[in-house]
Amino acid sequence: MTQDKDAPLREDIRLLGRLLGDTVRDQQGAAAFELIERIRQNSVRFRRDDDIAARRELEDI
Repeated sequence: MTQDKDAPLREDIRLLGRLLGDTVRDQQGAAAFELIERIRQNSVRFRRDDDIAARRELEDI
């Protein structure tokens, strides 16, 4: 069985993302969090898949 050497790093990144999200929600509210999350998700789709619809939504935002 081959151990994924990057697994601990991915776990840390997920934890930091959750902490950041919780902080944004606490400090700026749910609307700000939702906007940031929408930007993040579209950015990932555009970068990973060259998703033109995601790019357009990012431009609109």
